Amino acid sequence: MSNIKKYYGIIIIIALLAMPFVINSYYWIRLLTTMGIYLIIAMGLNMLLGYTGLVSIGQAGIFGIAAYTAGLLMKNAGISFWVSFIIVLILGAFIGMFIGIITLKLKQAYLAIVTLGLALMTQTILLNWREVTGGFEGLLRVPKPTIFGFVIKAPSHVLFMVTVFCIITFFIIQNISKSKWGRSMRAVRDDDIAASMMGINVVKTKLLAFTLSAVLASVSGGLYAGLYGAMFPDYFSMDLSVLFLCMVVLGGMGTVIGPIIGALLITFGLEALRGLGEGQMLVYGIFIVAVCVLKPGGFVEVVGDIRNLFASKKRREAEENA
Repeated sequence: MSNIKKYYGIIIIIALLAMPFVINSYYWIRLLTTMGIYLIIAMGLNMLLGYTGLVSIGQAGIFGIAAYTAGLLMKNAGISFWVSFIIVLILGAFIGMFIGIITLKLKQAYLAIVTLGLALMTQTILLNWREVTGGFEGLLRVPKPTIFGFVIKAPSHVLFMVTVFCIITFFIIQNISKSKWGRSMRAVRDDDIAASMMGINVVKTKLLAFTLSAVLASVSGGLYAGLYGAMFPDYFSMDLSVLFLCMVVLGGMGTVIGPIIGALLITFGLEALRGLGEGQMLVYGIFIVAVCVLKPGGFVEVVGDIRNLFASKKRREAEENA
């Protein structure tokens, strides 16, 4: 048992990487692939909202810019997926720094409004710049990515690629959360004035959070363009930004595992309620309100309660057997 606990991380990674080749249903592969792309964005938003305390409702806009940029570079300029991917990551970093610079002095409500405005501007440009983006007709027939001449187009291979990026992102976020940067972000979130008095560069920390979240949104955008091969402006709407926000809040802000729980809840919850039709969002809305009121810490708090319950039960059994 101790050996299993020691290597549980490796066991989980192997299970995740094997999952695309075990699942035979196209429906489930597609659903898990979409969840993985969303999860990367949610993990980036968690660094911004959960760790640094900065609200953004514009992640769908960055996601859309990255997706269209990668798609246009691959389709119209003939640039390979991997070169396009690197370009959109650099673009995402510049977008994150730009948003950070123009919003540094804004408080929560104003910051949320500004990021919302940027997202709405992005969708408007994608809709109306028809000569470039295709407008309502969208951007279609984007070339698939290749690795050493192997074209990634089978659903299982697409899911495998997204899973690899999710694992890499998770470990990057985990290391950042334990580093000096992570501690600085949490200090800024709790009290930026006190953090500044402790010698923390508040401006630099906020810019880092904005940049990191934008880069991860661009990662998902690049993956979406290459792996799905088609995109439409109305997909990258404010509703999608709110969905990312719900993933972070419901899962548990400021925790590494929170966005994963949130992505699972949102993705599979909405899918399970699809049969309700118009009542889908009503039921899910009630669920969101209930979680926020009863468990403000998100489902991470629920998991912690369950773990404490089992731990106390084991302690009682140990005391009775002693």
